[in-house]
Amino acid sequence: MKTLAYQAAQFNANQQSREINLLNKERELYIAQQMVKEREYTNMLMFVTILVGGLFFLGILLAVGQMQKRKFMRMARMDALTGILNRGAGQELGEDLFVQATARGGDFCVILFDLDLFKRINDSYGHGTGDWVLKKVADFLKSHIRNGDVFARIGGEEFAILLPYANEEKGMEVAEQCRARIEAIETQHSGHKFVITASFGVSGLMADDLSLDPLFHRADMALYAAKSCGRNTVVRYSEVLKCDQQATDLRRYAASTSIS
Repeated sequence: MKTLAYQAAQFNANQQSREINLLNKERELYIAQQMVKEREYTNMLMFVTILVGGLFFLGILLAVGQMQKRKFMRMARMDALTGILNRGAGQELGEDLFVQATARGGDFCVILFDLDLFKRINDSYGHGTGDWVLKKVADFLKSHIRNGDVFARIGGEEFAILLPYANEEKGMEVAEQCRARIEAIETQHSGHKFVITASFGVSGLMADDLSLDPLFHRADMALYAAKSCGRNTVVRYSEVLKCDQQATDLRRYAASTSIS
């Protein structure tokens, strides 16, 4: 009985030892599995972090690229000196507004103006003063231009104001206001004392106008007439100007023919 009891006790001890070893192995396996899961979680977290960081960095690059693109497009449309639209952008926008206005049966008016004796300012006071004059004129008139109108520099000292849904009378009013504002510019801040004036030509929409070109042409003839009338004035286009232009062209042609 003692022998059997001893053998039974030894068997139980061995059984318990095997169970303890099995539990230890299961514990080690569980710990290893947990370590693998933690490593997988860490790797996944690192991957997600890298992915989010890469996407964020890519987003920043795209945003900067878009900003640079818009900046370059804006620079391509703007006159670098005065900060208003250049000739190409002004005419393109003007054509779009012209089509919209005429499609709705609205009026359209073109104002061209040229600074008087601008070359004399450059020759007398230097090109720096001439640039100051151009910027000052643009700054003085920008706040006077309505939202929806187009203000552009189309040449050295020549500017255009395009007025959608405005008739010729409104154009004459705007041109006269601009002429007065230019004449009132105080030039002493440029380091010199002189007077700035400008001549204006105004042309409104006619029934057979299909684009802006005829309006620009008529406004240019009116501007030429304003220069011929002594400058610092506003002239509205009329058929008389067309006749005068034709007479001038004939005189020039006759003169060139006689010389040849």
